[in-house]
Amino acid sequence: MKAIYLIAVVIVLPLYLASCVATQDDVGGLYARQNRLEAKVDKLSKEVNAVAGKGYSSNSDNREVSNQVFQLESKVFDLEQQITKMEYQIQLLEENLTSVEVSTLKYRPVPTQQRPRPSQVEAESVTILEPEIKEPTLFDIGYKNFNNGNYAQSRQNFRAFLREDPKAKQAPDATFWIADSYYKEGLYEESILEYQRLIDVYPRDPRVPLAYLKQGMGLMKLNKDEEAKLFFQTLIDKYPGSPESDEAEKKISRLEQNS
Repeated sequence: MKAIYLIAVVIVLPLYLASCVATQDDVGGLYARQNRLEAKVDKLSKEVNAVAGKGYSSNSDNREVSNQVFQLESKVFDLEQQITKMEYQIQLLEENLTSVEVSTLKYRPVPTQQRPRPSQVEAESVTILEPEIKEPTLFDIGYKNFNNGNYAQSRQNFRAFLREDPKAKQAPDATFWIADSYYKEGLYEESILEYQRLIDVYPRDPRVPLAYLKQGMGLMKLNKDEEAKLFFQTLIDKYPGSPESDEAEKKISRLEQNS
């Protein structure tokens, strides 16, 4: 009868263990289950030793006892393996709980049902985030004036911007708009000098071919056709195949036809 009882215990124990799923809400419960399981394994091991220590008169009885002992020992081994897995799960759970506790120190939300109504919140604890208002820079003001046709004012803004930060990312833009403002006002000599500043200071700027073209066009406005041809030819030699060089070739052809 005792052997049958032991087999029944061994069958029930794995089912009990399978129901013991470790959760993050009850580490203490896992420890308790583990202790109870270890106690039952210890008791089972003692019963196995007791069964193995009994003497039997016939060889068939001895074989039956040996078989029962082997099966019971196998079950004990399996249970010990499952206990080891449970210990590992508990370790992982404790590590997860530790990380959760650390993160909740930074931010611990209040449950919905416990959150105070707006009337209960003290005024000094409320932080109102106002939208960040970006103040216009001198460059922004200069560009706005340029688009509005206030060329003299735009040049003042752009020059002040360049004095403040000559290495600014928008410095080539400011230099070009200064030159272009002179051109739009019909101050071609000044525009030619400012376009040259762009060419000399920012030789890799993509507007350099346009600066050469505008210089030649400015010279044409000043009736300096030969000088204009030189600028157009320089553009063609340095930037062959560009849209600006194609336009320069047309300008040269027109000047030659008119001469």
